[in-house]
Amino acid sequence: QQLGLIQEIVKESFGGAHRDPQQTALNVKAAVQAALNVYGAMPVKTLLEARHERLMSYGHVALSA
Repeated sequence: QQLGLIQEIVKESFGGAHRDPQQTALNVKAAVQAALNVYGAMPVKTLLEARHERLMSYGHVALSA
């Protein structure tokens, strides 16, 4: 996540997703709905530009002195 390769980590239920699949499904649903609220409100051109910038940033290395 720190490298910008993923946007969000969906929390698992205690003990792992396989122990409570219903809660896992609710967590995934909430994450998808939140993303749709954010990205659905964006103009398509802005969304595409942001996606392109993000994809083009993969592999970018910042060198420190």
